[in-house]
Amino acid sequence: MVGSMVLVNTYEPLMMQQERLRNARLLLVCVAFTVASYYLWIYGYINVLVCMVGILFFGIIGIPAMTMAIIKPGYLRVDENGFEFDNVNARKVKISWDQIESIQLVNMVFYKNVHVRCLPGSRRNALIISRMSGYPAKRIAEILVDYGEHFCQNQVDQGY
Repeated sequence: MVGSMVLVNTYEPLMMQQERLRNARLLLVCVAFTVASYYLWIYGYINVLVCMVGILFFGIIGIPAMTMAIIKPGYLRVDENGFEFDNVNARKVKISWDQIESIQLVNMVFYKNVHVRCLPGSRRNALIISRMSGYPAKRIAEILVDYGEHFCQNQVDQGY
């Protein structure tokens, strides 16, 4: 795992992994909101529908998702063959450098993410959620473009 944001272009395999401590904090937040929603529902301080949504979202969805994120944290691995990433809610995605057409930053709601467009005929495109690794999306895009240009014969278009 990389400890700092400064990378020298050594092109060694790079691994960025989700922090378990951050996921544990989010799990505690989900538990607290679930308990608060249940308390407000029982004592009738707020609309029952609002309490049920809180219990559903934080209790039934949030607690299992955060528990899974602690057990199996997401990662982004970059090496000479391409890159591979896995987040909690999806399957592993492995894309080789010769399949990539472009790497772009996209805005989704309030966050920037990295969109990797593959060449026509490839199986999939990829959206890397930068919050999972703790790195800014622009830095992830720069790393992918840098590694891609070093290891790939195709010129990787950059859109950031």
